[in-house]
Amino acid sequence: MFVRGAKGGNVYMKNAISLTLGNDVGNRNSKTANCCIENGITKLASNPMFQTNILEYEGSKYQVNVGGQKLPDNKFDDDIYFLQHLAGIGAEMSYRGIYEANVILAVGTPIARYGAEKKAYIQYLSRGDVYFIYEGKHFH
Repeated sequence: MFVRGAKGGNVYMKNAISLTLGNDVGNRNSKTANCCIENGITKLASNPMFQTNILEYEGSKYQVNVGGQKLPDNKFDDDIYFLQHLAGIGAEMSYRGIYEANVILAVGTPIARYGAEKKAYIQYLSRGDVYFIYEGKHFH
């Protein structure tokens, strides 16, 4: 998977489809066109018995959908907001039966903070070539 912002100058993966995906990570839920996941992520210390709602990214495992945690005002201080996006992307791509794509995220910020957050938001989500596992399925 290739996550890039609207003005990212990154090179796409060859032979992969392009997928524009809307993902609204709100205060209580993350919503895509076909999926809704309750916000909340907890880092796991051990391997879970089941893969439902499990996200693996950069060697760490997380339980997602754990109780509607409200996102902090500054979403860019850590990776929690990014991980919520990965869970939403994984759920939507799995729903569509797609496991490798050049993903262009269609996301936004509240209108009152758009000017202040736009550049930071694009930089925060533009991670280049991203590999992760969601619910036991590999995404690239």
